[in-house]
Amino acid sequence: MCILEEMRDKNSEEYDKYLGEVTERVGRLRKKISVYNDVVDAILYKFYDIAEKNNIKFTVTGHMPQTCNIETYDLCSLFYNLLSNAVEASQKSDKKEIEVDLSYVDEDIIIKIKNYYNGKLKTKDGEVITEKSDKNLHGWGMQNAKDSGNKYNGVMDIEIDNNIFSVTVLLKNNI
Repeated sequence: MCILEEMRDKNSEEYDKYLGEVTERVGRLRKKISVYNDVVDAILYKFYDIAEKNNIKFTVTGHMPQTCNIETYDLCSLFYNLLSNAVEASQKSDKKEIEVDLSYVDEDIIIKIKNYYNGKLKTKDGEVITEKSDKNLHGWGMQNAKDSGNKYNGVMDIEIDNNIFSVTVLLKNNI
């Protein structure tokens, strides 16, 4: 969106071309993935594309509720950070697969993202921590996702078993 906004202000011909490409790509992907939430769909499209380029199987099941009271920023933070971590781990794993499962019951939205990893995780005080060298610039994704979950009286649960990393986030979808 930032790129489109910047292009719109500078060069309408380039803007029209880029917007057309984005629209075409979204239309093509929409046939493959739709969870009935435009914000989440856009993030899933991006990571589907990244996964496809990296030979990672990317499956999505379920959908979001028709009325979603989770703010756009928080949806972006949750999905972008969790999927970014899943793609990075899958790229290093022998089994390249990511599963996203979305469901809801009454006022609860349940987001589950599962991926394979190479069996090596760094932990500190029971929390998974980044393996990247610059800790000031990296390692904030899980905390951001957890913060977004807490904002909606939710919980985030991490399960690690047989080289499968699974994150489940439960959010309260009430105002």
